[in-house]
Amino acid sequence: MTTNQRHSARRRTRLAAVPLAVVFALAGVAACGSDDGDTPDGGDGRVTVVLRPTQPAGPDTLEQAREILRKRLEFAGVEDESVRIDGDRIVVSAPDRYRELLDGIGESGRLEFRVVLAGEQVAGGPSGGPSGAPTAPAASGPPVGTGTPGDASGAPGASGTPGTAIVGGADLAPFGVTPEMTAAFSALDCADPATAQSAAATSAQADPAEPLSACSKEAEDGLTERLLLGPAVIVGTDLTTVKAQAPSNPGVTSWEILLEFGAAGTDKFARVTGDLANGTYPTNRFAAVVDGRVVVAPTVATALPGGNAVITGDFTPPEAKRLAASLKAGVLPVPLTVESTSSR
Repeated sequence: MTTNQRHSARRRTRLAAVPLAVVFALAGVAACGSDDGDTPDGGDGRVTVVLRPTQPAGPDTLEQAREILRKRLEFAGVEDESVRIDGDRIVVSAPDRYRELLDGIGESGRLEFRVVLAGEQVAGGPSGGPSGAPTAPAASGPPVGTGTPGDASGAPGASGTPGTAIVGGADLAPFGVTPEMTAAFSALDCADPATAQSAAATSAQADPAEPLSACSKEAEDGLTERLLLGPAVIVGTDLTTVKAQAPSNPGVTSWEILLEFGAAGTDKFARVTGDLANGTYPTNRFAAVVDGRVVVAPTVATALPGGNAVITGDFTPPEAKRLAASLKAGVLPVPLTVESTSSR
């Protein structure tokens, strides 16, 4: 089992619909320092990660990627680090005590907030294939519909015309969804880890202005969701502050990610959450998507105008610091894959 697999098995974020205020807490959030009690003591060895671009990259692109990786380590509090270019590869090295912070260092670092247009819970069936069940309609929003979720036939529906994108009985064409997109949503097998990982890599490079299909993180009960999402309404550049912090709610042990929006991001967040609460969309769920995977997709009960948000999930301190540093440093200019990891 790889390090990534071990961490994935350990951190299983439940994505059942919950009030948005529980996950995106606004205003009055106590911002604890991101350097509290999180860096483990370790030996004197070093861990080295070799990253390789998955597409052609010139010297300028490699240098830009190197600098972003360097900033990620700096923002995460990693000391005595080294980030250098070796031919067409980037070599990252740090003391072994920072091993958890280096896990996932080469991920894109792309954050988007997207409206959930349709969702379907899936789990491994008896033959290993997916079995689907419709996501329950959000408590404070309109039902997704009465048809079969994931229907991508393009047949006329209650509110559609021939060739219209129909999912769960809802006409999604007004939200930019095409019949081809509904077909991709219906075919997405989020129960298969390899397929889900491949879908995340594709979604991480998708046009933010276009709808997309994505998988959620696996829940504690073994279920996951495939989600049809609208265009990105908030992106990483709308943020002014990203910070890992200890839990702000008593009794919670998992760390969280504090986000603060600029003026434009604050206006967009308030407007979209208000629209979601008022039933403007087929569901009233809002998804936070990181590197092509849905981290959380809670329901929205009211407009949230405060300009702050908190992303929760079973984050350990190193995981929260790594994610916050990645979002703060910016999106890599080229996708990277881990070629090797070694220790000495």
